[in-house]
Amino acid sequence: MPYPYGIDVAFQVSLNSSHVSNLDFLINRIGSLGFSYINDPQYFNKTLTVDTGFDGNMQIMQAAGKPVGCYFFSYAWNTASAIYEATQVCDALDALGVTLEMPVFFDWERTGTPYGSYEKVTAAGVTVTSSLVQDMTLAFMQTVNSRGRTAGWYANVDAITSFYTAVWTADRLAEYYYFWLAQWGATM
Repeated sequence: MPYPYGIDVAFQVSLNSSHVSNLDFLINRIGSLGFSYINDPQYFNKTLTVDTGFDGNMQIMQAAGKPVGCYFFSYAWNTASAIYEATQVCDALDALGVTLEMPVFFDWERTGTPYGSYEKVTAAGVTVTSSLVQDMTLAFMQTVNSRGRTAGWYANVDAITSFYTAVWTADRLAEYYYFWLAQWGATM
């Protein structure tokens, strides 16, 4: 039996019926709080801007009977900012009336570009440690779960080796959360 085939899409992608026929599921980026106020109290006054393609992508997939989830590309720098992001995501989903069949994923990563979570947060003067990233991930997921939604966390191979250790996997996932591992250009 072949593995299910799904994709994640960001703000610039709008699906159509020809895309949907080839997909088993979709993980859709919900939106952004931006990164202009990292490590600044003004961040907590921002409202999530829902990506322009989000609602349409969700509707077309759900109309085809395909499961959908979403992810949030985080610029959190402490647990309070991660909780705020999770609250904003859940508020946006509630306002849109979106039902998800798959989790809301927390995505905090080093991208090697000026726009990665790690790059923006460290540029704002925050010292990033594995413990910090793990605490933010748990805070986001616990907040999503407390709002009656299913939470998960996303990581690429770099994030696993840099921020999420064996201790994280063994000791800190006492509650069950979904995990999404991305590895580009390799056979899994």
